[in-house]
Amino acid sequence: MKITKELKIGFIFAAGAVILVWGINFFKDRHVFSNSKIVYGVYTHIDGLVEANPIIIHGMKIGQIDAVYFTNDTSQRIIVRMIIDNTSVQIPKNSIARIITSDIMGARKLEIILGNDYSHLIKSGDTIPSEVQTSILDVVSDQIAPIKAKAETLIGSVDSVLEVIKGIFNKRTQDNLHESMESLAHTLHSIESSMKQVDTWVAGDGKLNRIFSNIESISASIKSNSDNISIVIKNFSDISDSLAKTNFASTLMNANNILANANTIITNINNGKGSVGLLLNNDSLYNGLSNSARDLDLLMKDMKQNPNRYLNFSIFGGGGEVKK
Repeated sequence: MKITKELKIGFIFAAGAVILVWGINFFKDRHVFSNSKIVYGVYTHIDGLVEANPIIIHGMKIGQIDAVYFTNDTSQRIIVRMIIDNTSVQIPKNSIARIITSDIMGARKLEIILGNDYSHLIKSGDTIPSEVQTSILDVVSDQIAPIKAKAETLIGSVDSVLEVIKGIFNKRTQDNLHESMESLAHTLHSIESSMKQVDTWVAGDGKLNRIFSNIESISASIKSNSDNISIVIKNFSDISDSLAKTNFASTLMNANNILANANTIITNINNGKGSVGLLLNNDSLYNGLSNSARDLDLLMKDMKQNPNRYLNFSIFGGGGEVKK
């Protein structure tokens, strides 16, 4: 029988389709012609689990995820269809299909935690109990979430503060700040000059150094004469004791009376009472005394110049006339 060209083309297309299906399932690690079973798991969330993710038991791959889709009801649950190799291991019905994290990047895979009831094994079409393991990223995210919220609040506060600072440090404020910094620099320069002057006073034979030396000499002298100072203090103590023993109050009273009497005498003199008062306050008496003193002075001068007028005597007795 002669094979036509159309038959050859059809045969080639059929072979290509078979090879295509086989190739797709091969790269998905799905053995079309092998003995496998389909198991289902129901989850509220799958956290990144996708088709072709591996299924493992004790770290060994026994299958892969075939499909992921929502349920037909309003529960919004997710159905994961798993293809498991029948020859790998027997899976009890009380086993758990747990979604876990496979690496630090957060890739997901499905691990079956084997139960202990080997009298009832999972068959194709059964639904296995399921759960989702909290990933490291979820834990870190839960820990970081409050910090993130606080950081966002802090950033908002910092932004507000920066806006306020920006409003405060306008051109005028910047100029004032610049002037203040210059004033501060001048002040620091003055303080530096003052400190240099103080250093000059203190160092070498400066004023303060000489003052300190004098103080040191004085303190040394006081220390060396402490015995003499003690004697002087004791003498002052003895004098104060002697004064305390005398009738010092009575002496002060007598002195007060004497001063009062002197005050009375001075008052009488000022009022013209008594001889002294008349002498000091009566002009006629003063003038008379002054004239008498002048006449007496003239008389004494004349007696010195002409003693014969006033004294006349003879050795032999008798006398002559007094010449005028």
